[in-house]
Amino acid sequence: MERPKARILVCLVLAACLGSAIVCAQDPFTLVHQPNINTLAPGGDAPVLVAPGRPDLVAVMHPSLSAVGPMLATGSGGVSVLPSLALGAMPTAAIAADVDGDGQSELVVITAAGKRIMILERTEADTLLFIQQIQLPGVPTAIAAGDLDGDGSIDLAVTLIDLAGFAIAFNDGTGTLALEPTITGVITPAGIAIGDFDRDEVNDLAISSELTDRVSIWLGDGAGVFTSESQSLATGRRPRHLMATDLSRDARDDLVVTLNSAGSIERFDADENGALISQGRPFVGQQPTRVRVVDLDQDTRPDLVVSLAGEEGYTLLRNAEDGLVVQEVTTPERTFDVSLPDLDADGLPDFIATTSTALQAYPALNRTPSLGPRCPGDTNGDLFVDAEDFLMMLVAFGSPAEPPNDGADLDGDGFVGVSDFFSVLVAFGSVCGDN
Repeated sequence: MERPKARILVCLVLAACLGSAIVCAQDPFTLVHQPNINTLAPGGDAPVLVAPGRPDLVAVMHPSLSAVGPMLATGSGGVSVLPSLALGAMPTAAIAADVDGDGQSELVVITAAGKRIMILERTEADTLLFIQQIQLPGVPTAIAAGDLDGDGSIDLAVTLIDLAGFAIAFNDGTGTLALEPTITGVITPAGIAIGDFDRDEVNDLAISSELTDRVSIWLGDGAGVFTSESQSLATGRRPRHLMATDLSRDARDDLVVTLNSAGSIERFDADENGALISQGRPFVGQQPTRVRVVDLDQDTRPDLVVSLAGEEGYTLLRNAEDGLVVQEVTTPERTFDVSLPDLDADGLPDFIATTSTALQAYPALNRTPSLGPRCPGDTNGDLFVDAEDFLMMLVAFGSPAEPPNDGADLDGDGFVGVSDFFSVLVAFGSVCGDN
């Protein structure tokens, strides 16, 4: 919450000098909450199944019913709750992945009691159909999808807590998966992510261990072989859910970890040698459970959505040029997961928060005004032309476009001059997407 508070303070100071025309928004994202959705049971993971030319389908896990409850986006901001489907065992976690390569997401579920991976296909009638089940040798805790052997098809990697390791199910290219022997060496594995962490254009694995407060990196060779732990990252307390994404847009996968006991996330950026370096642990709220990666404002930068099991709401983090901007969203109950379907067919991801305690889900529409990259007059990329842009222009005026003043070179001529200053004056007080 530091940057929004700082923005307000700057605005108050300049308002006394320049008048009341100063506009300064607290939150980087605009949400419009919708009526609550009644569900059959409390919800868990809720991945979004995408199909070309069809509305998004949200698959809400109902652990207490050992079932999945589909919700279909209406295109007008709501959902239609579809009949639930019995899974036969309590779902532990679920993801969406295009396993058969047809451009449509399948639902991939793991069950601890049944020790299985279940793959369900979305039909033309928007029902879910079992297409494959894989028996596991141990109890699964997390699953990730990606190409792990370089053949272009989506494979699955699953952590097995009682075996202190993980297993990989390789795809034969037609959607049929075959499980390989378990690889051991990770104590109490809790989360898993797939990404290219050493810049060799081959996917690797990151696995969190809650007991040891570490994340281990296993490097892939491109043919499906993973070497023993190549890097061990010390984290904050109880690392759990992992996501790999290029937050810094430097063509290197970074890693985001939820720290359940610390109430924060930890971000690791890959350096030029492929080593992951911690970039700090911003506080996001009590007991973060899941982190989702999505571009909420279409500025080409991936943003983060963190669900919170310890308080009523979830946290949004805008990936701005100068750091992560935190925004808190309040819901009536504690959240287990935040799903990101397009509910109103405007091309922007919206929100459905599921809770493990209530028979409701909480939708909100994404009304963030920015529909593209930085707008004229926005020197710092925060989507507002406000007091911060004015101050940056005053400081940088007359200087070459070099860090930290390069953002003030709005016309791209390599120099912060009159035309740049004029752009701020003309757009002052506006919101990106409106000017």
